[in-house]
Amino acid sequence: MDLMPEEKELGLSIIEASGNAVSLITPPPDFERYKATLARMDLLIVPNTGPMHIAAAVGTNIVSLFSIHNPKDCAPFTDENKLKILRAEDCQHPEYGLAAISAENVFHASKVFLPA
Repeated sequence: MDLMPEEKELGLSIIEASGNAVSLITPPPDFERYKATLARMDLLIVPNTGPMHIAAAVGTNIVSLFSIHNPKDCAPFTDENKLKILRAEDCQHPEYGLAAISAENVFHASKVFLPA
């Protein structure tokens, strides 16, 4: 996780819950370091935000979560083999917004990008 310094305590609790399977980065924010971090990732799971577009620009695989906005209008410009879009509108309760997209759906969408 690449977190802001004020998010460190939350990050530490996630590390503990994961059995130390997650790493935490908390140095001062730096855009070049941030781009390099995104480029080294096998996968970024992210809502429709700026980091999604930066990850696409540096070639990172993305599972992107959309609600309300049409991915045809604002999905990242990247190779279609590097992107999986999940939409709240395709779920049972789209009125829940991003919360309508289940962790199970995200997991299944992510598996294609992760090493076996």
